[in-house]
Amino acid sequence: MLYPNLIIFTAIIFITFIILYLEWGKFSKVYHNNHTFFDVFFIVVYPMEESLFLFLYYLDDPLKQSLWVSLIVIVICATVVMDKWLLKKQHTRTLKINSIIGEKQKQKQIERLKKFKKYIINLEKEKKDLINYALRKQKKLK
Repeated sequence: MLYPNLIIFTAIIFITFIILYLEWGKFSKVYHNNHTFFDVFFIVVYPMEESLFLFLYYLDDPLKQSLWVSLIVIVICATVVMDKWLLKKQHTRTLKINSIIGEKQKQKQIERLKKFKKYIINLEKEKKDLINYALRKQKKLK
């Protein structure tokens, strides 16, 4: 009785990981854009897992109870690892986005500085022209 349930449970987990692997790019964007939801989700999932397994633990016969305890530990550890891994991915993605934004801002600043440099050169040229004009006018008046 337990073996078909265990096989179904293992198959569900395996299929879930295959789907996550195939759709990781989409899931990663969803996770990054909604990370607060996923934080709350994991906070809710931990007690639900424990409650489910405790419920099953007390319903089952004493010979299978050690198996349920083992499954509790495995599933909770897998959930913790998944949570940690997703947080790390989200942090890495945030750093990447920040570096891209920083690089774009740096390029914009360089372009602005180039424009200001051209403007200053033009102002200095106009200043020299005005000084020369004033000197010529002064020489004519003498």
